[in-house]
Amino acid sequence: MRKLFSNMKEDKREEIVFRLYVLNLLLNVIFYFIVDSLNNINAILVFNLLTIGSIELFVGKDDNGVGFHIVRGFFAFLFTFIIALIICAILNALITGIFKEKGERFIKSLNIYPADNKEFYFIGSKRTQEEKTKSNPYAKYAMDEELFLQLGLLQTKDIEKSVENRSFDVVLLPSMYTNLTTKRIYCAIMKDVIQGALSREDIQDKDIFKKRDLEIKTECPIYNEIYEKYLYMYEEAVKSQRIPIFYYFASASSESESRENVGMFPTMEECNHYANLFLEKEISLVGRCKKYE
Repeated sequence: MRKLFSNMKEDKREEIVFRLYVLNLLLNVIFYFIVDSLNNINAILVFNLLTIGSIELFVGKDDNGVGFHIVRGFFAFLFTFIIALIICAILNALITGIFKEKGERFIKSLNIYPADNKEFYFIGSKRTQEEKTKSNPYAKYAMDEELFLQLGLLQTKDIEKSVENRSFDVVLLPSMYTNLTTKRIYCAIMKDVIQGALSREDIQDKDIFKKRDLEIKTECPIYNEIYEKYLYMYEEAVKSQRIPIFYYFASASSESESRENVGMFPTMEECNHYANLFLEKEISLVGRCKKYE
């Protein structure tokens, strides 16, 4: 298939890709207000699948290979998803803070879905909450949207200062919280997928699945332990409206250039313990523990 930008120079092609991703981020911010954020998660997922998929399909370079575009598209989706929510939280706080009740009414008026119908359905009729819970074994791993938004609001000043200084090295509490919840649901899904694959007799090479199964069994309990032990740090920060002293470390896979911050640890000793555990279990490369300031 001949691509629309196949004859264009590489630097110009990448500039177009960047501009399209920025436009997609802007559309996400608008879209989140229209569908009331995560209450219509399916609509948001489909929207990003279509837009990001189209960008990589029509603008991406064939020489990079399919895998490159899939990986870049995946990380672009995560970045857009998180940053758009943070921007929405900041805008929400500014509008309601300045215009009070009028601001709240304005934001509610943007949501085109009525309060009792905030879900996107592909097939079939609307199910009851009980039916949805039974049919979704991963519901218990879902992210607490309210906690996520409150964490973003709690860091509004830090984010604004970072933007003013043109520095994006700020440690984002919503991002750390999202990384933890994402890892937990990923582990739960992959565990079921791998076990299902290993149980089938038609799988010719089970060594790959066994290796991945071992990796999942090694790293997932650690992420679950961190979530269970330190979730209270996020909740207490929101409850007290004060970011406590905590420690964190950067984690980066050897297969990817992206990195994520792991925390919130109340002491340096606990932070060092899990950083060393990540290295010992070969989960990822880690940086030294730092104090949030």
